[in-house]
Amino acid sequence: MQIQPTDILPIFRRCGTGPHSAPVKRIRPLEEEEWLHISAPEEGVIVSIGDVMILGNDVQRFEDAHNLFDRIAEGAGLGEDGDYDWVGMHVEITRRVFEEGLPVSQAEWIRELQDWFSNNSRDGTFPDERSIRRRLKPVLDALKFRRSKG
Repeated sequence: MQIQPTDILPIFRRCGTGPHSAPVKRIRPLEEEEWLHISAPEEGVIVSIGDVMILGNDVQRFEDAHNLFDRIAEGAGLGEDGDYDWVGMHVEITRRVFEEGLPVSQAEWIRELQDWFSNNSRDGTFPDERSIRRRLKPVLDALKFRRSKG
């Protein structure tokens, strides 16, 4: 059964001064849309904190919506899967070539991409040169990049 959170809100006061139980006068079966009103006993059914459970799907939705436990990957740093935002890097490569042209060297481009990762991650992390070079190589080959590698 579901209960309306506002019906029992006082028992969840953070300061601990609220009541330890509250009367519930309406309930709703999980699969239903209509609330049922409790008429007997007249004062409702007394519910305490120990009687209340939150469904796992609701907990997960709340955690995701509020980014609890840093489960949501944000920015270009390491994500949930332990990898960097390589798709975002390819978008940055496209933007860079379109707006600024090619960099002078592969090393300069790698440094720019490390800066991009660092600036777009929450904690300033960025992948090593080898990892970027490995993912940048197909782009450099396709562009026939022949400038210095220094």
